[in-house]
Amino acid sequence: MAGSGGTQRLPRLVGIPKALEICLSGELYDAAECHRIGLVNQLVPYDQLIPAGEKMAASFLKGAPLALRYIKEAIYKGSEMTLEQGLRYESRSPEHGDADRRRQGGAARLRRKTVGGLERKIEILIADFDFGLSE
Repeated sequence: MAGSGGTQRLPRLVGIPKALEICLSGELYDAAECHRIGLVNQLVPYDQLIPAGEKMAASFLKGAPLALRYIKEAIYKGSEMTLEQGLRYESRSPEHGDADRRRQGGAARLRRKTVGGLERKIEILIADFDFGLSE
């Protein structure tokens, strides 16, 4: 039996039937199948992995840090609630509404952290933004 939460996380990602198939069969799945069933967001050739990651990170820089934090929090916490509870939780977020303020916050942060070019901005973004991988 898996010990890293796979029996709990996998059904939420791919549904119960596919999770059962994966866990019970012990089969290995190639990248294309993992992409098809939603376990990975995109497929890129190995030599394009870093540029693809940089492009994705750069797209995150367009958002204001607090808005990004609240989005992540709403997604993680909301996934453990009913839809009604999740919608209520989202509507109570301090960042709900006031899009201009959020955009200005992101632009200000981007201006303050441009030293060293895109590579440095990405390092700062990754250091500042908790992606939830340790949860």
